[in-house]
Amino acid sequence: FDHLYQERAKFVLAGLAVILGTIAIGLVFSRTITLPMRELINRAARIRSGDREAFQPLKHYGTREFAQLSHSFLGMAEQLARRSD
Repeated sequence: FDHLYQERAKFVLAGLAVILGTIAIGLVFSRTITLPMRELINRAARIRSGDREAFQPLKHYGTREFAQLSHSFLGMAEQLARRSD
């Protein structure tokens, strides 16, 4: 235990590094996955309620896959709106 007590500064630094790394990963995940998904869900709800302004592309896609999903979804919604008209 004496040795661990002497090395406490290294343990504190390691703990801080883990905490900061976790925060960084959380922020990246939020920016690239969570925010675009919430925006796409919001757009779907707006389109369902008849809002024609919701057919605009997202401001931030996060990943290439979300960009493809968004373009496909909005294209499908526009096509359905045209058919319904």
